[in-house]
Amino acid sequence: MAKKDYALKVGDPVIVKPDVFDPDFRIPIGGWQGRVGVINSLDNILRIDWDSLTLKNMPPEVIERCQNEGLYWHQMYLYPSEVEPTIARDSAQDAIAIVKAIDRGKSLEEVLKESGPSVASSTQWTFPRSDHTDHTW
Repeated sequence: MAKKDYALKVGDPVIVKPDVFDPDFRIPIGGWQGRVGVINSLDNILRIDWDSLTLKNMPPEVIERCQNEGLYWHQMYLYPSEVEPTIARDSAQDAIAIVKAIDRGKSLEEVLKESGPSVASSTQWTFPRSDHTDHTW
């Protein structure tokens, strides 16, 4: 059984380890960063609230699919073994501002235009579609 005493605390910045995949859509999320939002020691799982740079670089198709399937796109539950501590790249308020803007109906492109350039990402995303064919963007 995995060790349940956490070195991480709520609010700590973390980065997802390489070769970790989104548990719902099986897309690679290695390198995504955020903050520990909740520690569920009973289930040995963490809620990671994505930082503003991760949110800005998230493919719009991921946000849309999460919204269509009733999933949160601004946070994810991961095991402690899937993340490691890092240095914060922004403030929690920066991430909240991005989430609020998109929740108010702004497209990710509008948010990016207003908030300046985002971190360049050369990641190829393979995203399983509901018809079980892969779509790469």
